[in-house]
Amino acid sequence: MNLYARFERAFNGATGAALRHPGGAWSYPRLRTETERMAAALISLGLGPDDRVIAQVEKTPQAVALYLACLKIGAVYAPL
Repeated sequence: MNLYARFERAFNGATGAALRHPGGAWSYPRLRTETERMAAALISLGLGPDDRVIAQVEKTPQAVALYLACLKIGAVYAPL
């Protein structure tokens, strides 16, 4: 079981805000949806386990979703 699978188990049935940010909050279902969307995009680019995903991103909910997407597909997230 990878780290994302542990997060996913914790997300099941969770309510409330998963992430709070200056613009509002993301619920657990929204975080899961965005993570799955990004994971699918990474896979469509041919990325998979042990590939590196290097990204220069702001500290945003989208960056968290990208990190979780990397965990989900087994890729290594390397923020700049």
